[in-house]
Amino acid sequence: MAYILNEKGQKDFLEEKLNNVITDYQSKYALLKKESDEMIEAEREQRKQLQTELMDQMEAVADARESIEETLHRERESMSHMKAKLPDTERQLKTVMKAYNEQLKDLHKMMEATNSSSVPELIQRFRGMVHVQAMWDMESRLQEEKQQLKEQRDILMAKLQETKEALVQMAEAKQQAENKISKLTTYSDSVCRFLPAQFPEAQDLKLINSKLYWHDPEDEKFKECNLKPALMSLRKSLDVIQEKADNTRAALAHAKALLNEREDTGEEWHPSEFFDGLGDKDEVPTVLRWQGKIMNRNLSRAQTEKAVLVLFKKREAEQKREGTPPLTINSDMTYWQLLSTHVSGTFGAKQACVEWAYSFIDGLKKYKETFNIRSMHLILEGKMEEEMYYGGHKLIDNLFERLKSRDAQVHKPPTGKLPKKEFVRVVDHFFTPKSKGGHGHYKGKTAMEDAIRELATDEKAGTWGVAPKEIDFVKLLAEAKDGTQSCFVEKLLYQFYTDRQQFIRDIGYNIERNRPESKKITTSREVGQSIRKIDPEKPVEEIDEIVKSIFGRKSTLPNEEVARRLGQVQGERTTDRGDKRVIRQLRPKSQLLRLAERKVRHVALCLRVASAFLEAGKAYR
Repeated sequence: MAYILNEKGQKDFLEEKLNNVITDYQSKYALLKKESDEMIEAEREQRKQLQTELMDQMEAVADARESIEETLHRERESMSHMKAKLPDTERQLKTVMKAYNEQLKDLHKMMEATNSSSVPELIQRFRGMVHVQAMWDMESRLQEEKQQLKEQRDILMAKLQETKEALVQMAEAKQQAENKISKLTTYSDSVCRFLPAQFPEAQDLKLINSKLYWHDPEDEKFKECNLKPALMSLRKSLDVIQEKADNTRAALAHAKALLNEREDTGEEWHPSEFFDGLGDKDEVPTVLRWQGKIMNRNLSRAQTEKAVLVLFKKREAEQKREGTPPLTINSDMTYWQLLSTHVSGTFGAKQACVEWAYSFIDGLKKYKETFNIRSMHLILEGKMEEEMYYGGHKLIDNLFERLKSRDAQVHKPPTGKLPKKEFVRVVDHFFTPKSKGGHGHYKGKTAMEDAIRELATDEKAGTWGVAPKEIDFVKLLAEAKDGTQSCFVEKLLYQFYTDRQQFIRDIGYNIERNRPESKKITTSREVGQSIRKIDPEKPVEEIDEIVKSIFGRKSTLPNEEVARRLGQVQGERTTDRGDKRVIRQLRPKSQLLRLAERKVRHVALCLRVASAFLEAGKAYR
């Protein structure tokens, strides 16, 4: 019974002690966890600080090149010293291994002397011969010495391996640095040799005895040139080249404008009293079929303008009656038939009809400076679509509505007049892209100034409502009884026609510029890309609409068909033609362009040399 009670007491005692130990360990665990969290947080702060210090050190690397070279020299000396100590270390390792083997041999001898079959049996026999405590002390000491020898051996082997790897890496890095320095020297020499010959505009550079020299403007002397002043001189020479290229492009654009105007207006007008009949062939319009001489009736401008307006009004009445859409360039013969019907109904006799028709065509050539007459002339010749005429007058109608809306905001009730400054501001805002609140037909600064300058001519005429400080826009934008229009309106209509024709020509030029000569078809994607290049700010929806009007549901068309349908495109330019992006796409691939491309490649070579210098410096460090 006492034994059971004693055992129970021990059990309670052990449980209580176990609970105390668990409690103690829990408190220690919580303390250790807290310390570990603090250490982790401190390590994070230390890591951030180390990162900051690392960035500072990286910025100071470029300035510490000499210090790095000295350190590298010391490291080489240290490596040489370690390499010299390597034989001694190997000898020490052999000595330790030899002592260890000798001790192992002594152990085997002792086992043979005591007839022991194992180490534990030998230990048991020694315990019987000597004091047990002394034997345990000897065994512990031997184990500690053995462990220390093993650790020293492992440390020495690790250091030996690290030393060998470091020597190999140092040799490879040295070889790579020498190779890159050699390549950079070759690059630098070649660049310095070709700069004066390839860039004659860089007058600051001069090649003397196969070395490049640079003229310092401060000292007025030639100094041996490095890469930085050479690149600065190249930048100045590129500015000179760019200025020459801009002047050449401006002259080319002016010449193209004159040529395009000559092509659009056709042959020049010459006064004559008689015309030569075109004959009675099938390709000659019915109203012009005649053999022999025809008298010129010398129609006045008012008569010609009136006849043009009558023809356009008859065409509008015919469209409303038949419900047909506006004609395109393919239906220009309808106007010849309309002209024939008008002449036969007015004059009756064949000869009178032919005389008036030939005189009317002569009047179209003579007075083609007005938009209405010019449009009729181009439509009859098949060089203009009918929509262009209606589009121009629709543009004037939209401008009138914009001015009318502003008049309602300024005057109550509206007066049909605006101050001159306000009128100019509204007109200027009207000819801006739709994204900026305008009509969408973009007009550059020069074109706008040319149009506003015509107001002075209308003011001198005194019949168009233009005063020094106020403009009657109702009179200014309306047609006179004889069909004539103000100089301001004529200028806007002329710019509308020339801008659209120029826009179409630019698209066609860019398509041909980027299309291989052997390719016989054009894709809708190529046309869309050309429109985006010529007019980068045009919305995607408008570009897709133009492409769809050309291709319909097809994706490819022959080149001739694309050129023909492109002439029927109804769209206005959104981006200024003087924009650098547009000029770059209209630049011809001439000898000057190839020279510029070659010089750009040379500049790229200079940049590559500088980049290689930077990489070599990093690898060397």
